[in-house]
Amino acid sequence: MSPVILIPAALVFGVAAGYLLNRIALCYLKRYTGEHEEYRGFIGSILYRGGMRPAADMVMLEAAASLLSAVAVLRWSGMELLFILPIVYLILLLSLIDSRIRILPNPLNVAGIVLGIGYAFFREGFTPVDALIGMAVGGGFAAVTASLYRWIRSHEGLGLGDVKLLAFFGTFAGWDGVLLIIAAGSILGAVWGMYAASKEENTLHYEIPFGPFLGLGALGYLFVFI
Repeated sequence: MSPVILIPAALVFGVAAGYLLNRIALCYLKRYTGEHEEYRGFIGSILYRGGMRPAADMVMLEAAASLLSAVAVLRWSGMELLFILPIVYLILLLSLIDSRIRILPNPLNVAGIVLGIGYAFFREGFTPVDALIGMAVGGGFAAVTASLYRWIRSHEGLGLGDVKLLAFFGTFAGWDGVLLIIAAGSILGAVWGMYAASKEENTLHYEIPFGPFLGLGALGYLFVFI
């Protein structure tokens, strides 16, 4: 199909997918916090008029889903594309939810792991065994790090959600790729943490959600190295 048709179609599809992701995120926000739909993404604000202003993070999710969908259809096709797009959308959704409520829901992480392992069956030079090894390294590294942090600092640094998230990322990045994602996410998180903490009076126990920064690293790995 001609890029003249393919790219606009992918952009529109991505916006629609982003809207659905925001709807799913709102369901989780309501489930865990009782929060009602006070904010919407750009599309939601158009469809449902009633004084609800768009939320910046939800608008950004829709824009990211749209742009990444367009890039994805230019880079992949066939069965690979059918796995790549849901993986990208899951990363965006998990990042949004974690940034809001510091939770990475188990069903979404498990869905990502299943997709990542399934994707390995359709890749050249990457097997399901590589996916399983990557899952073990990603989840194991996070679990050991979380245990050490808890032992040294006496409070939680990484949660089980982060462990499962990195297991998910390992299924498509492999053992070496997931370590690169961890390094990139750590650098991005540290830079943002220093900036955000400088705005807070009590920086001793200042916490930031790690998921969005790992998500950025994972998206970068997907589109640069796969």
